[in-house]
Amino acid sequence: MVNPEQAETVRLIFNLFLEGMTPHSIAVELMNRGIKTPSGKDVWNQQTVRRMLSNEKYKGDALLQKGEKENDGTVYRHHRNSGTDYDV
Repeated sequence: MVNPEQAETVRLIFNLFLEGMTPHSIAVELMNRGIKTPSGKDVWNQQTVRRMLSNEKYKGDALLQKGEKENDGTVYRHHRNSGTDYDV
């Protein structure tokens, strides 16, 4: 379930990044605004910001079924789901 307050912070982080700010400067900006980290701390670390920017769930790239089984009639083969076989 999405926490509206946290979602607002995540959107802010991505918007600041798209405006050209570095993870370090984003962390400083979040502290200046008095926004707490996801774990409730007052001090943001650039690594926390970097992790959020690369997290597939925050980016919207989450692929829930990481693998698929293929049955050719005799053998089941497991392969990684690339997410490219979907019709949208």
